[in-house]
Amino acid sequence: MTALEDLDRLLADPDRHAVLPREVAGSPSAVHRALRKRCADRTLQRIGRGIYARSRSKLFDVVPEILPKLGYEVLPPPKLTNRNFKHGGSVWRVDRPCRRLIVKHGVKAVFESPGGKLYRARPARMTPMHEPPTREETELNFSLFDRCHSYARAEKDLIVKKALRAWEGFRHPDATLALDGGTCLAVYHRLLNRFSEDIDIRVALTDELEHGPPERRTAAFREVSRAFAEHVHEALPFLEPTQKGRFRRRDGRYESHIFDYKGRIPHSHVVEGLKLELLQRPNRLPLGMRRGLTRGRVNTIRPVEIAMGKWQALAGRLPGRQHTYPQLVRHPWDLGTMSATLAEATGSPSGDLAAMIQERRGRVVTEALRDLHDPAWGDNFVAYADMMATRPIADGFYAYADPSWDTLRSEVAQAALDMGLIPSLDRPEVREMAEGRWIPRGPDALRPAEGQGEGPGR
Repeated sequence: MTALEDLDRLLADPDRHAVLPREVAGSPSAVHRALRKRCADRTLQRIGRGIYARSRSKLFDVVPEILPKLGYEVLPPPKLTNRNFKHGGSVWRVDRPCRRLIVKHGVKAVFESPGGKLYRARPARMTPMHEPPTREETELNFSLFDRCHSYARAEKDLIVKKALRAWEGFRHPDATLALDGGTCLAVYHRLLNRFSEDIDIRVALTDELEHGPPERRTAAFREVSRAFAEHVHEALPFLEPTQKGRFRRRDGRYESHIFDYKGRIPHSHVVEGLKLELLQRPNRLPLGMRRGLTRGRVNTIRPVEIAMGKWQALAGRLPGRQHTYPQLVRHPWDLGTMSATLAEATGSPSGDLAAMIQERRGRVVTEALRDLHDPAWGDNFVAYADMMATRPIADGFYAYADPSWDTLRSEVAQAALDMGLIPSLDRPEVREMAEGRWIPRGPDALRPAEGQGEGPGR
């Protein structure tokens, strides 16, 4: 089914008044082409950022339908006042501040907090780079973070955006820096919501240094890493360097820098710190160009290569050591969330990446998927989601709620099948994992739920 066909399927429902791009199946480019086509023939009308309504629908029908999909809870309206009539009755009470600009046929939606404060859409002004975000700036941007339940998390994401702006302005004659990891998937590829504490950067040294003596290559990499850390601190002086970072002396290809900051909105579960991880990237892996936050073009790692790096981390760290690194749940989150769009959105992997896939294909990936069925990983996921100020709400489509651990684990198994990482002998077993029917056996095995059929023993 094409994106246009899926969009028409959604619009066939006479009770539907609006469509969000994330509800339509297909790659981001195909979805937006389908939406533009239906806007051209006046079936749909764009009424806000990522919001498309039927041309014949009224705003009073559209807003209550889309707000829950955007992560807001619509509260019962207060008693009628002159303020309601002043705004044409288009005032909706929501559980948190909302400044989304939603306009249809000249009528603008106005939102009210439980305390009675009105929020109108207006542009959010970014504070200068050398200053931390103000409370007002955080509140202005808060409504843009879907399913974010903490001002402290919104503040930290704004600081991450400032750090990314600083990265975009860094230049060094000995290397090219490309963004990697979950932050890259969320901010530049826009394939998922950010579920990561780190900013991963890959350093591509010049060919002369890459193929030169190891000592010279290590010295050059460390010099580039230190220069970048100094550049970030100079651009964002409110970030305080710490001694918590580390350098991998074994091969000299990894270094991390950790900065602390004093948040204006403290939170017991949100870490007031920023971690930059730099890893030397082999020059043979291709880079992709994406539009940056400063409207220029920046180097990024392609999503398919990022996915393979996450598979390598799972396969290398999970079997036998699953409880020593609880924050590893961020890799299943990224793989599960992007599983449906990875193949179409990124294309086929390069020749060198195909060799990496062959290297990781086999029982090691299947064993990692088995380890994810340990009950401790469900607890790790909830704890990490709480630290990220998001939380699993319910199973179902990702547009409406964060998935539970069981749903996410099934999506990871499906991603392994789609990427061809599972050998033929293990595919039936992994397919049962993807369908949620796999039941581990052993002294600590999970007990099947009532009414759930038992699968074959493993």
